[in-house]
Amino acid sequence: MSATVKYENGRWYTVLNCKNVPIIPLPRTGISIGIDLGLTSLMVFSNGEKREPIYHITKIEKRIAKSNQNLSKKQHNSKNFKKNVKKLNKLHTKVVDIRNDEYQKLSTEIVKRLIS
Repeated sequence: MSATVKYENGRWYTVLNCKNVPIIPLPRTGISIGIDLGLTSLMVFSNGEKREPIYHITKIEKRIAKSNQNLSKKQHNSKNFKKNVKKLNKLHTKVVDIRNDEYQKLSTEIVKRLIS
């Protein structure tokens, strides 16, 4: 086992690499499902069920747009410019985290539904 510690966008991360970890496969059910990715609906399943896009990040996206406007008015490489860039990076990181969490929850839900 090995670990790597890194600092990215004001956050500390630890990356663990493990060897000889047994992989336990899930039982096969014989059920298959089709998933269509779209723009108006995030996903449409073959049984007609729809999954809506992630709407609770629109508030953060508005803050990103406002921060971009403020950034364009700052003098390049000034202290306020650098502070605004840090703020903008944190907002982008927050959006990425929300999306990754939502996709993780969705994939777990799909797998659990197919197993049961």
